[in-house]
Amino acid sequence: VGALEGDEELTPLGYHLAKLPVDVLIGKMMVYGAIFGCLSPILSVSAFLSYKSPFVYTKDERQNVERAKLTLLNDKQDGPGDGNDIDRQSDHLLMMIAYKRWETILNEVSMLF
Repeated sequence: VGALEGDEELTPLGYHLAKLPVDVLIGKMMVYGAIFGCLSPILSVSAFLSYKSPFVYTKDERQNVERAKLTLLNDKQDGPGDGNDIDRQSDHLLMMIAYKRWETILNEVSMLF
């Protein structure tokens, strides 16, 4: 991950990773998210990765899970997806779409009250 030099000294990246209380790969993703200005979605994805994926299913639930994934892809904010999008989307991106959808619904409900 680029955290150590050849003489086992910490690199600048390694110094920052050593201070984060997360897995080193998630930490690296968070550091680069901050560098590239996309920390908010990266923090959400990091949180998703620390919990069991909702897209893990038993054999008899496969059809329901695939239907839920397609619904999320068709409801995403940048327009409807085609049926083949499901094969090109990672669970991480689907979780981000689900989170954004939840956030939108929460804001709509809070405006009612």
